[in-house]
Amino acid sequence: MKIVYLAAGAAGMYCGSCLHDNTLAAALRALGEDLLLVPTYTPLRTDEENQSQQRVFYGGINVYLQQKSALFRHTPWLMDRLLDAPALLDWATRGRASTEAEQLGDLTVSMLRGEEGRQRKELQKLVHWLRSAARPEVVHLSNSMLVGMAREIRRQLRVPVVCTLSGEDIFLERLAEPHYTQARAALRERAAEVDAFVALNAYYAEMMADYLGVPRARIEVIPHGLKLAGHGLRPSRDRSVPATLGYFARVCPDKGLHLLVEAFRRLSGDPALPGLRLRAAGYLGEGDRSYLERIHDELAAAGLADRFEYVGEVDRAGKIAFLQSLDVMSVPTIYRESKGISILESLANGVPVVVPAHGAFPELIEDTQGGRLCPPNDPDALAATLRELLVDPARAEQYGRQGQRAIHEKYHDRLMAERTLALYRRLAGPQTTKSPTLAAADWVGLRGEALDREGFAMPQAFHHPCRVEWHDTDAAGIAHFTSFFRYMEETEHAFLRALGFSVLMHDDSGRYSWPRVSVGCDFSGAVRFDDVLDVALTIERLGEKSVSYRFAITHEGRAVAAGRSVAVYCRLAEQHPPRSTPIPPAMAAQLARYTAETDRDA
Repeated sequence: MKIVYLAAGAAGMYCGSCLHDNTLAAALRALGEDLLLVPTYTPLRTDEENQSQQRVFYGGINVYLQQKSALFRHTPWLMDRLLDAPALLDWATRGRASTEAEQLGDLTVSMLRGEEGRQRKELQKLVHWLRSAARPEVVHLSNSMLVGMAREIRRQLRVPVVCTLSGEDIFLERLAEPHYTQARAALRERAAEVDAFVALNAYYAEMMADYLGVPRARIEVIPHGLKLAGHGLRPSRDRSVPATLGYFARVCPDKGLHLLVEAFRRLSGDPALPGLRLRAAGYLGEGDRSYLERIHDELAAAGLADRFEYVGEVDRAGKIAFLQSLDVMSVPTIYRESKGISILESLANGVPVVVPAHGAFPELIEDTQGGRLCPPNDPDALAATLRELLVDPARAEQYGRQGQRAIHEKYHDRLMAERTLALYRRLAGPQTTKSPTLAAADWVGLRGEALDREGFAMPQAFHHPCRVEWHDTDAAGIAHFTSFFRYMEETEHAFLRALGFSVLMHDDSGRYSWPRVSVGCDFSGAVRFDDVLDVALTIERLGEKSVSYRFAITHEGRAVAAGRSVAVYCRLAEQHPPRSTPIPPAMAAQLARYTAETDRDA
């Protein structure tokens, strides 16, 4: 299955969504699927083998400039590609992931409005690439902040769009008015145009069904799955060595490191826990350095500076080694967590967890039996719950082993990929699935798409590039209308060759060809010398002896013409006119892949 997965980069940091997207992409490819993982905003950063493409769409620099200046909404695509260079995006955005939501309200609203927003050109470039190069059977968006893309993708490609839900509400709830109200309205409007959503747990599915205003039945729960290679059971605790408490997440107030530090301070004087240590690892953005400095100062004032260690960001090997050095792990988030991937990673190494009883955590703990819950935002309760595991290593190890067993049974990458693929196949379904967003005006294809009169989406298109040559143009340098008939014919010939046939064929019974009995073209834009056109061929109707073609001709995503022709399969004989004859079954089967309607009696 041909899948395009559009993933939002995170400005050079490891983020749970990027790790999830990359692991899922690798697992789907391992199942034999044809998947392209395509970054948006910035390149993806992951601690496993990077599955993403080099090219970045909706590059963060272009997105920002187009928001701030009308000039950049009309610059040539070639200039935009220079600003989308991955190295430039990495340099421009690294360390800037802590930008406050209050500063991005107008940009957020514009992005959610899709083709009606200021980044319309970015959407045109993406859709053009999807149609002319990628040609997917399904498009998957990595989070709901990208749903502004869905309408145009579905309208121009006629493929299902899936969207993962990954904690976007936390960002949206921090937007200031009037942008908050505008963003919520745009999100609800555009969410209605997504075929299916994916949540990593039932908690978030229920919550986002209400938040987006979509039926709960349209949200599929597919838990995150880990690539288990390398993860293993940590050694049993040496009771002669002080216990180690751990934190593995982004270092910022939302993740609650300060709450864990408070709990650690309360436990540090406990005679049952002599020398207790606290280790932390995770991404630290520029905007959060003062937060960590305050924590260091507080621990130093309490005489605990030498028992706290921040090891920084870690790669995959470093992450596993870090987790296996812990006795108990805790990420006491302030907000209601939507993913909990670091909790799964801890359990994959047999390390029990203590987490607040909100968000996705109660569901994870119930399903894995890998740790304990405690009241949220309560350092005293957190300290008491941590103590129960730290002073009872046998009990902690039991939780760790239970959790690890659950990860191997229910939270591995292959199972995640299989469930996701089943969703894709269910949505793609038969080629005659109706699109709920079609309007009557789309029947002929305002952008050149071929649709039947019932509003059914056409099957896959065959794309062929055609260059406007000098002899195609008139005195003004504009392509003459007759040239479009040659582009259509050239594309038809390329199509037949791609299927292993030709416009003129021979066998023992004689010669066969495809004379045209009808041809037409509607024009909607001009093109000039040296422009490269994308001609998309689909078959409107496949008869017993004839084929009705549709041609959508575009230039850089802009529709310029919509053509049609009818060709009849004929036997050629000397001194006799062509005689129509049934299309051979093997040829008809190949043509049917590109056909909306088959009438073998015609």
